[in-house]
Amino acid sequence: MKTKNCKILMLTCFLAFVPFISKNSVSAEELVESKTITYAGYGETFIPVKDLHRSGSVSDAYQMHLQKAKSFDDNPLSNLEAAFLALDAGKSSDAVNYLAKSEMIFAKNDSGSKIGGWFSATGDFLGETVTGNEEKHQYSGEGYEKVLMLNLKSIAYLLDGERKAYNVTRRAINWQDVERKRFEKNIQEAKAELEKEKNSLNAKNKSADFNFSSIILQEYAPMEKKAMKLPSAFVNPFAYYVAGMVQEFDSFDDKSLRDNALISYKKALELNPESAVLKEAVNDLQKPKASGTRLVHIVAGDGYVPEKKLLTINKAIPIDTQQGRKYVIAPMKIALYVPNDADVHRIEVSNMSGKKLATLSNVADIEAICLRYQKDSSTVRALRAELAHFRTVMEQTVFQGLQESSNQNSGKDPNAAGFFTMLGAWRDSATHPDMRSWMTLPASMQAARFYIPKDLDKVKLTSYNASGKVVASATVSLDNKDHNFIYARSLNQNLYAYSNKKMWFSK
Repeated sequence: MKTKNCKILMLTCFLAFVPFISKNSVSAEELVESKTITYAGYGETFIPVKDLHRSGSVSDAYQMHLQKAKSFDDNPLSNLEAAFLALDAGKSSDAVNYLAKSEMIFAKNDSGSKIGGWFSATGDFLGETVTGNEEKHQYSGEGYEKVLMLNLKSIAYLLDGERKAYNVTRRAINWQDVERKRFEKNIQEAKAELEKEKNSLNAKNKSADFNFSSIILQEYAPMEKKAMKLPSAFVNPFAYYVAGMVQEFDSFDDKSLRDNALISYKKALELNPESAVLKEAVNDLQKPKASGTRLVHIVAGDGYVPEKKLLTINKAIPIDTQQGRKYVIAPMKIALYVPNDADVHRIEVSNMSGKKLATLSNVADIEAICLRYQKDSSTVRALRAELAHFRTVMEQTVFQGLQESSNQNSGKDPNAAGFFTMLGAWRDSATHPDMRSWMTLPASMQAARFYIPKDLDKVKLTSYNASGKVVASATVSLDNKDHNFIYARSLNQNLYAYSNKKMWFSK
């Protein structure tokens, strides 16, 4: 209650200055002065860890994150980052523990909240924008990130050789449906509340009649083609693929499960009909298994998911003051997902003699998922940006008025001149939307599925650029007595690969 009253008090203080704002309207095109895209907030603080990870020093990046993170017990994002860093460093059991903590925190928060994260409307949102910091509340996670959390957990269990991977991947399938429905509901609720607040504020303020949705969509335009590859951000076939994988492994002891595996692969293929590995799995499971061979499944994370960066558009806003019409700079700030450059075009697996065994293909396009999520939430993001911008205009107007009063009395206090201008500039530099996101996520989850001779005990993974030149390679040892699972991570010039511990089905 104390926090809520504080927010109301701060909001009331700002609204008291609304009459200072000009009643004139100007077009967005006339007001664009400059535009920058930079790191800010969480993204800026995590960059040192990510740069170390990107360079190939995955173990060092993992240790740096453990040292830098303030609290893992109640911070789901710190746990998510630690999980992928641990997995890439070959510590799958650590990854399971961090993911279990994240899952528990998200489940607890979801059960007791209506609208969370950047969806939060009126009450929480106005408190955030008045203080200028939208990272004050606990990270509620994007819906697609929660599904990927369980996808990653199933990979970690497979590396640990545990059949728990199946239970987790079934939970991912269910959670994806829950998150899709929650997303659609939150969009509608947040939009309604933010529109109501916008209308209330617009009745008092006519200084900046921008088309924020148009501005945001213009910034999203370069990512439009990629985003439209998916009908929604909740089309992720990876969980069905893992379900099929586990069922196929089990089918070697119980042939009746082969049909179950086929059903799972078909469901995955329906969500990603272009995936070569899914097509091959469906075709193979409609035929008898090749005798005298072992099955190998490889899953590889490639590159990085788009980074959330701060787009700042500085606009000159006209205001009416005691000394006539003046212009103040009121930055419009938007969190924008920006794709990363990729060096790797394809990843192949071969035996040690160089004979190609398989080429990995895309199962889950996380980059497209992220960009589709951004596109589908653009309306609410525009409304939040508009309300935040309204706060900035109010502040700058107040600072301008105080500056004029200071100038009139500068003889009494010469040091006061310019103070409020600097205060306004500092306030704008410190203010930004929520810049948190799961930064160690790969741009895509790729896979290959193939049979090998019983005596093969090593395979080599090689990544290539678009020109066909080798980018990186890694060799991984196999259990030469049974079927195998391999996890790999392609980080541009670096490639890491790990094989499973003793599997649940091994004799």
